[in-house]
Amino acid sequence: MKTQKINETAEIELAASGKCSENLSMHLRLWAWTAAVVVCVLAGGQLPHGPSEFILLPVLWLVGGTALFGIYSVGKSAGHKRSSFLNTVLGTMSMLPALRTFATFHHKQAVKKGSMYLRTVPLIGGLYDMIVQDFGSASSSCTYILNISFVWSIATLFFIGVVYTFGIGVLVKFWVIPFMIFNLWVSSAWKITLSLKLSLRVPKVLNPGKYASKIIEKARKAGWRKRVFWLKVYTVLFGKDMIFTLEDGTEMCRKLVKPIIKKERTTTMKVKRKNKWVTRIWLFGSPLIALYGMMTTRLQATTAIISVIFYFVGGLGITAGYHRLLSHRAYECHWTLKYLLLMMGTSAFEGSALWWASDHRTHHRFTDTEKDPYNANRGFWYSHIGWLLNEPHDHHRAGDFSKYSDIRDLLKDPFLKFQHKFYGPLALFTGLFVPAAVCGIWFDDWRGGWFYAAFLKAVVVQHSTFCINSLAHFWGESTFSDQRTPRDNILIAFITFGEGFHNFHHEFPDDFRNGIRWFDYDPTKWLISISNFLGLAWNLKTFESQAIEQGRLHMMQKELDRKKEKYDWGPEIKTLPEMSRSEFNRKVHEDGRSLLIIDSVVHDIESFVDKHPAGPKLLKIHIGKDATKPFNGGVYNHSYAARHILARHRVARFVEQ
Repeated sequence: MKTQKINETAEIELAASGKCSENLSMHLRLWAWTAAVVVCVLAGGQLPHGPSEFILLPVLWLVGGTALFGIYSVGKSAGHKRSSFLNTVLGTMSMLPALRTFATFHHKQAVKKGSMYLRTVPLIGGLYDMIVQDFGSASSSCTYILNISFVWSIATLFFIGVVYTFGIGVLVKFWVIPFMIFNLWVSSAWKITLSLKLSLRVPKVLNPGKYASKIIEKARKAGWRKRVFWLKVYTVLFGKDMIFTLEDGTEMCRKLVKPIIKKERTTTMKVKRKNKWVTRIWLFGSPLIALYGMMTTRLQATTAIISVIFYFVGGLGITAGYHRLLSHRAYECHWTLKYLLLMMGTSAFEGSALWWASDHRTHHRFTDTEKDPYNANRGFWYSHIGWLLNEPHDHHRAGDFSKYSDIRDLLKDPFLKFQHKFYGPLALFTGLFVPAAVCGIWFDDWRGGWFYAAFLKAVVVQHSTFCINSLAHFWGESTFSDQRTPRDNILIAFITFGEGFHNFHHEFPDDFRNGIRWFDYDPTKWLISISNFLGLAWNLKTFESQAIEQGRLHMMQKELDRKKEKYDWGPEIKTLPEMSRSEFNRKVHEDGRSLLIIDSVVHDIESFVDKHPAGPKLLKIHIGKDATKPFNGGVYNHSYAARHILARHRVARFVEQ
């Protein structure tokens, strides 16, 4: 009914809707974007050496990658409009640097639900889409196979020619990075599509190229407001056909993309979402800056050492300071160590200690529930980084902090309140300027200091500690409890400063240790122990060993029980019916049953007589008798294997009357 209603009003709304992209034809966009690629290639060879190169080169990458996506959009439009000339000749040849072909659009392959998630993951989604598109239906037509063969054969010559003539560095510098940006655009196109599907309820039968203007108008009426402008720019640059036709309302879509519009808005009140864009820019921008620096800056040995040192400084500031000291109060320490750890944690770019501890205490109180800030049940990527991209709903917050946790003990500390108020400048100073200054002043490597000791270090520290919320909830063993998702994994401990024994930590959260055995890799525990030895830390909390071992044995027993369920252990004795002496004799002598008694249990060995290792004769002489004494050593003390086989032949409990 919904689809029918939209189709009935489509023509009326289309007449009143904007026609932003109709003024640019496929031909114009094709040559415009192709010219942009050519300009980028020519300009790249003329870049001046010096500081200006570091500004111009990223601009060329962005323009070049976007231009490749623009040409890709022409190929998609050509595929929809069945223009074989543009589709197979101009489009294919222009897209050789990006290794794409457009013949597959003629086949109009259905999008599988399982592929929607991968297609929207930044960069990975674009690569996945390329593989599926270029190889998914290679046997569908001879033309398509020839098309792909042409693309990849010319691409092979392209790679060999560039590497042979200019070197692999030029290939990486002027092709790999624009290619990555191109694939970021591809994955973002899928993300936009799913957002439209959920927010505007665009049905499957709606032709996106024909009704793109109507979709934009519907978005404006529904309340997208600022997003409408960017959606118009998007369709002007890349064409209306880049709004893909996908199945609507699938469960995968609902899990993947949060609807922007839940219902038509009746108020224009704006909801302020703090740090959303700042956080996103940092999380996605800092890796690009670090990557750029790694490709353009030589790493010196001293800078590498300083980078590793500051990596541990930031990581241990989070694990020993933010986590075990402030969030769990697993130990007490001198004020100098407390504020040193606070400064170290500030350099990790993971928010203020008050904000961090508030969310973490909520995480422990409501693990794996909707109130958990980084609920692992919402998926790996959500618990790793996705939860940081948007502010929680207002009903989960009390100001800047979670309303489900009590941090009044921390709010008494003026230094923690100061750090929370001025966290941004403090993080930039301790996390970027200090390590860069150390490398620059002491070793005269300012450039390496900024890119390696500052930005690369920050990225690695963040994702190392993010793994505690993601990997440590998905991969490993439930050593002490299986009530929640946390796992123990020694490999994760190596990249999380000892926090990989996460199942133990969630079961015994105020223990200052994570790795309880002396050989467990837990540098955070070692730092706290050394501080205790030096008199800087005291009251180190440890859980009673009996409770720890009981938890371990409980899980071992559950695992053992799970394995035992796979095998037939025979009926339990207490569930067997009773059999009297008279009934036993009657069944043996009158009915001819092969029954014998062992340990007051009647066994029917008819099917086993001929299988007995000592021969059937030895068994037959005990039929109708109590064979307890011969079975338990009178003739032979039978093995556990024999007793397990015997258990499967139980039929009754013997009752002497």
